[in-house]
Amino acid sequence: MGFKQCCTSCLIKVGKVTKRSCGSALIVFIFGFIALFVVYFQLDVHEFYQEKDDEQGLIAQYVIFYLLLANGMFNYLAAMHADPGFVDQPKLNNMLKSVANYENFNPCPSCDIKRPENVHHCSWCNKCVVNLDHHCPWINNCVGYNNFRYFALFLMYSCLLSMFLIGNTIPILIDKGAGNVRGTVLATLICSIMVFLTLLPFNLFVWDNIIKDRQFIDLLKERKKIMEQKKKI
Repeated sequence: MGFKQCCTSCLIKVGKVTKRSCGSALIVFIFGFIALFVVYFQLDVHEFYQEKDDEQGLIAQYVIFYLLLANGMFNYLAAMHADPGFVDQPKLNNMLKSVANYENFNPCPSCDIKRPENVHHCSWCNKCVVNLDHHCPWINNCVGYNNFRYFALFLMYSCLLSMFLIGNTIPILIDKGAGNVRGTVLATLICSIMVFLTLLPFNLFVWDNIIKDRQFIDLLKERKKIMEQKKKI
């Protein structure tokens, strides 16, 4: 192997390790947020409602919080661990054996399998995926045919949870004052606002795509075509 080939091979391996590390770091970041929210609820919310002698209110808060958290976590882990729809040539042959003119489909330039238009190649995973939407580093996985619903529900429940926590922390701050609460209250409020403002546009975008039955990668293709047409003019 020549020097150039050796350097190229090393760079590819470094790139793959960096991608995996980036995904893992983001997952740790998410679980850090979850830990903060649970600690806040167990300490500050519990204390606040006990001081108010409002047992029914405390129970209601616990039920809503843990329902939203459980649904968000379930869909997050499902999106992370589910096979998004990876395919190879034998699997694709079996799936599409009844499709007319399958032999005339264009091959993937990266993995050289014959594929229909709804199968796209993910450069992160180096595999073709059925109904690929995009590769999401936050779940360290592709978002495709098998896990798109989990991903969309994770975004929705995360947004709802952040809204709930914003509405939950404000009464505590008003009642006690910012200088008389634990740091977990302020940290939860700031993090919840960040999560809500970040996820709201993503939620609107994803659910708009669901309603219009399209993938993010299709929008990128349309944009690429428009840019190519502009260059020709």
